[in-house]
Amino acid sequence: MEQVILIRGLAFLIAACGIYLLHAAWRARTANSLRLVGGWGLLCGATILWAMTSGADKGTALGITVVIAAVLVVLVRQALSADEREPRPLSARTAEPETLTGLTIVRRIWVSLLIGPIGGIAALTVCVAGFAIFKQLGVEHTINLTVVSLAFPFVWAGLAVFSGFEPRLLRKSAAVIGTGLLPFTYLLSAG
Repeated sequence: MEQVILIRGLAFLIAACGIYLLHAAWRARTANSLRLVGGWGLLCGATILWAMTSGADKGTALGITVVIAAVLVVLVRQALSADEREPRPLSARTAEPETLTGLTIVRRIWVSLLIGPIGGIAALTVCVAGFAIFKQLGVEHTINLTVVSLAFPFVWAGLAVFSGFEPRLLRKSAAVIGTGLLPFTYLLSAG
């Protein structure tokens, strides 16, 4: 029982660190790639630790609930401590229309593909490789399947957020494609 409490405490601490990193990335708005990846990674790790203490289904659900509750506490605290600002004039809120060139359209289509299907495929390969690794480690099949299935939307969401926020097209392309290719090469070599 003591070990379960320690693991849950560690999971809560890891989740709090992940939330802090994601909040710091949101506030920084630029040069935050490591914060985003680290934050999402810590949240996934905390959820896995919860699953280890209470079973795959109940533990994962508890872990996700704790993360959501912690995020809500941070958001409420921030909302209550925020100073009321004067509304900006309409002219300051309205952006100048951007002229669309062929390169801009291709870039936007590529980013949409990175956020959507390419990010989804990369998340899928990460989760399939995770399933294979957990299977080799002897994790029970149902627990393995549940954890990996619940991790899939987290990984995809992390890649989508990174693709949306990272201003450099080459960096976001390399990160998303690399995230999919590394586990894919592992699967090819292990198979």
